[in-house]
Amino acid sequence: MVGWIDLWRNMQPRFGYHLDLAPLEKLVNQLDYGMPTTRRAVQEAYAVINRCREIYRTLDVYAVREETKKEQQRIAEDMAKEATA
Repeated sequence: MVGWIDLWRNMQPRFGYHLDLAPLEKLVNQLDYGMPTTRRAVQEAYAVINRCREIYRTLDVYAVREETKKEQQRIAEDMAKEATA
């Protein structure tokens, strides 16, 4: 999920939209660290995902694909760094 969140954050300047990813980041962190969460936190994160879907429908598919490839490359580089650390 972290890579997906980063992708949406990195696409904002290029496509000119604003998306508050904080509720989704909060839920992901809670789950990653085994912390309890609330129904409200899940609902807020789900609202962010729905907003992502709405925005995606307005974007150029080829430009999104380009951004996705860049994010995949960043993830691969991060994984390689972690493996050698």
